[in-house]
Parts: sequence; structure tokens; C-alpha cells
Amino acid sequence: MASALLVGSPLVVHAEDVRTEALDAYSALERVDALSPTDSESAVLEDPAPASSIEEVIVPVSPESPVVVEGEGEEISVSLPFAETSLPAETAVAGVSVYVNAEDFSTIPLVKDDASVQFTTVINGSDSPTAYTYEFSGKTLTLESDGLVTVRAADGSLDGIIAPAWAKDAEGADVPTEYRVNGSSLTQLVKHGPQAAYPVVADPYLGKAQIQSIGSAYRDPRGVTKVVTPTAWGRLNGNNPTAVNGLRDEWNAKAASAYRTSDMWWQLGCHAQFAPFKSTWNLDSYLRRGSYGAYIANRCN
Repeated sequence: MASALLVGSPLVVHAEDVRTEALDAYSALERVDALSPTDSESAVLEDPAPASSIEEVIVPVSPESPVVVEGEGEEISVSLPFAETSLPAETAVAGVSVYVNAEDFSTIPLVKDDASVQFTTVINGSDSPTAYTYEFSGKTLTLESDGLVTVRAADGSLDGIIAPAWAKDAEGADVPTEYRVNGSSLTQLVKHGPQAAYPVVADPYLGKAQIQSIGSAYRDPRGVTKVVTPTAWGRLNGNNPTAVNGLRDEWNAKAASAYRTSDMWWQLGCHAQFAPFKSTWNLDSYLRRGSYGAYIANRCN
């Protein structure tokens, strides 16, 4: 019978018990997902990456190795909470790894189809920790006024953004939670207790990009329409001021210089604010409305 000794714990955990705990943790995600509105932060099983198809994210077997998110610019390495008391990753379903922890919780990094990662925590009971710290090696984190956290490289460039903190119990009720930031460390405080129905699910949701692709269409003789496909993370968080600023920087980095105009930006920002869940955002390069308000009045075009 296979077994493993958890560092920092006197318990010997049998493999079949770990498997059961991993499946129970995933079931907690299924429950909170089923109780959540579509396109909400707690609909955690939306937009999953097909198993083994996202090369930009590395989820290691060892809990003491970081999850690595690659992409344009520098990579982001994220060390998981209480790694020293965690067992190696157990596969719950294809493409989903669960780190069962001796501290009575599990960590499940959910990789999305846009290479964003929801670092979900499944909190089993009142004796589970209330503080979960993630280390972003070599980065500087800033908690912004809208609740998002920016992740910046040593040169100050924006490498990623973390969505606002949230936590839900097993009945779908909100559980008080907040972020604390210290240098390269992000701590999510989850104030669970007797009032909560366990298990409680919480997460920091890290995104690196809000624009998945930019294409072209010719639907009007006056000029080209740029067709923007937003990422799953961008759809969900693009209406926050911090994300809007990041979206502007990303547009300027990815779009050709001829399209880095105020009118194109106003159309893009309008779609992010008022039509985030459209499959694509059409930006007409030939329009000259002169103000953001004018684009709002014309339904973003």
C-alpha cells in the first residue's frame, strides 16, 4: 500500500486517502461553480484549458516548485501556500492538479484557455488557516484602490494583474476576504468560521493578457475594422480601472501604430466596459466621434 509522510506533520497519508481528498476538493469547485452566475468570478470551471494544451503554464508535481506562467515579456513564478506541508499534485480530472495539504485545505491551480490561472483554495473546516500566502519571485506587487493587484517586473513594466479577492462557502454565500501585499508576497485573508458552510472556496486569479488576438475585417468601404478577441480574464475583469489601464498599454503594444488613436481606444474601452461578453469587439478605424461619451451613445462604434 503506497503512503507518504507529510513534512511538518506526524501523519502518514495513504495514497487512496489522498485521491479521495483530491476528488472531494474538486467536488467543492463543482458545487461553487454550479451555484454561481455565468461569467462571474466564482464560476471557476468556466473556460478551462484543454488538458496538456497550454504550453505557457507549468504546474509542477512537487508543491515546493513554483507554478510558472510564461508569455510575452517575463515569466511569473508563483510559490504556493504552505508548500512544506503539502503532498505532491494529484490529478482530479484531466488537466487539473490538486495539492492536498496537512493544514486541512487543498490548492487547485485552474489553468484557463487564455493561460490565466485561478489559484483556488478549498478550505475544509474551521481549523484550516485563514491566511494563504503566494510568493511572486522577483516581482513587485501593488494593491490598487479597485481591489486588483498589479504584478510588475524589476523595470516597472506590467507583467500581470490579479483579480479582486473573493470567497464563497458551500451554500454560495460570500465569506469576508481581502488581500494583503508585502513586496513580492500576496496574502489572501479568508475570514471563515462558524458562520460558514464548509468547504469554503477562495482564490487569487492571475491574468497576463486581456487581448487574445487582433484581426481585420472589411465591412465598410470607408476603411478597416479591427476585430479584437478578448481573453477570458479580460472579459471578467476589464471593467476595473486598473485593468482598463493595463488594456490600454496592451493595445498600444500589440496594435499597429496607425490604430493607436484616441478613437480606436475609446471604442476598445467602451466594449470592455459595456460589452465585455461579446465574442469579439469590432473597432472601426474610420470613425471620428471625438469623445468617449459619443462612442458610448453609439453603442461603442
